[in-house]
Amino acid sequence: MYAGFGAVGKRNNKLDIGRIKSNPIGLKMSDWVTINLLPVLYCKYTLVKSNLVYTNERKKIMSKKEKKGLNGRDLINIGIYSAIYFVIVMAFAMTGLIPIMLILLSSMIAIVGGIPFMLFLTKVKKSGMILIMSLIMGILMFVTGMTWMPIPFAAVTGILSELAYRGGGYKSIKSAVLTCGIFPLWAVGNYLPLFLQREQYFADRTSYGQEYIDSVMNFTSNWMFFVLVIMTFVCGIIGGLIGKVLLKKHFKKAGIA
Repeated sequence: MYAGFGAVGKRNNKLDIGRIKSNPIGLKMSDWVTINLLPVLYCKYTLVKSNLVYTNERKKIMSKKEKKGLNGRDLINIGIYSAIYFVIVMAFAMTGLIPIMLILLSSMIAIVGGIPFMLFLTKVKKSGMILIMSLIMGILMFVTGMTWMPIPFAAVTGILSELAYRGGGYKSIKSAVLTCGIFPLWAVGNYLPLFLQREQYFADRTSYGQEYIDSVMNFTSNWMFFVLVIMTFVCGIIGGLIGKVLLKKHFKKAGIA
């Protein structure tokens, strides 16, 4: 009987020794699986984390590039508002057959064009948009029969407008109104041939009649150019203030105060 118990004890001892050798610290099978999988899981976690960091950094870089450069939406806005502004310009240009209206042309454009231009400024958050629109106006004047002079003049006024609006961080209503006063000065460039190439200018308009030519000459003494600049600037400010009132909700939405 005791021999039987001894045999069982020996057998149990062998099992215990085997278990101790294979699992010296007495862990369960699930614990061993966890321990063996931990390095693999940690490697996967590190890889996923590094990929997420790389992706986030890449998104930040792309976002910075988009903020710095103009994107498709910016160009579309430039195109839309340039078209609207040009329609206003051409509508007033038709009144240029009346001598006094020819002199007031840039001032009228400044007031009426100031309203859509102020709306355009709510879309401007990057450098270059105002300059491009100004150049488009100068180029369109050249295409529609004016000389090349409005183009460089539009470039100068466009740069000044950019600096004025950027000075307010694209969020200042005062800078927006000031920009609205500077921007329409591109239209004064249309008068340059009238003052710098006077004989050629009137020679090309003999079909308008001598009475028309005499009237325009009486209105356009050399000092009148500077008066036109001042008048256009003041009328641009007026147009900006009108736009500010009419488009108050749009400015609030754009964060411009």
